[in-house]
Amino acid sequence: MSSPATETTTRVSRINVDADTLGRARLRGEHGVVAARQVKAAGPDLEVVLIATEATLLGGDDVRVEVVVGAGVRLTLRDVAATVAYDGCGRPASWSVSVSIGPGARLTWLTQPFVVTDGADVDRTLLAELAPGAGLRLHDAVVLGRHGQRGGRLRCRTRATYDGVPLLVEDVTYSGDPAVAVGQAFVRGAHRRIDTHLLLGRDVPDECAAVPGATVLDLAGPGRVVRTFG
Repeated sequence: MSSPATETTTRVSRINVDADTLGRARLRGEHGVVAARQVKAAGPDLEVVLIATEATLLGGDDVRVEVVVGAGVRLTLRDVAATVAYDGCGRPASWSVSVSIGPGARLTWLTQPFVVTDGADVDRTLLAELAPGAGLRLHDAVVLGRHGQRGGRLRCRTRATYDGVPLLVEDVTYSGDPAVAVGQAFVRGAHRRIDTHLLLGRDVPDECAAVPGATVLDLAGPGRVVRTFG
């Protein structure tokens, strides 16, 4: 049996949106650290806010969020508040999101910042599977440290497929510790905030590419990655 010093606490939240027999989007799910609340619905369109149900992200936490969007549904997710990864006192934490988007479906996810405080050590994973005709627009913001801090370490792993074919494979480590952040200076300089817009799949609005100073990566398949630093 694990000792309290090494014990991992796993919490899973599931968000499932599909269409009923009349084509109206409906929300189902299982709450964990994150709870989903419907705020607007009109036919196949559904808007949902995500609310944290308890303090997170602490050392030893293993948070998993699973999102399934059924065929033809257009789902908008909005985070209510920022996620803060606290000093883990030597214990790492993890935050993983898996997204499955059905044929012709759309997911727009507008997140609040993910703040990595001094002493935090976090692994974060995004796995996205897009069916033919599906689209994903996701805005993600990482902030290294609170005011007056340099920030801890965050390892980001992204894997996305479209129609079963790899679309985006990326591993990035962000850290406020200069010894760990070797090689980052030419990318983000002294900036502590990194905004990433994932625009994957078909018919995804792309108003981000015109942002001054944005770094745009066009993918081999349908999609692009847009980053800004500030």
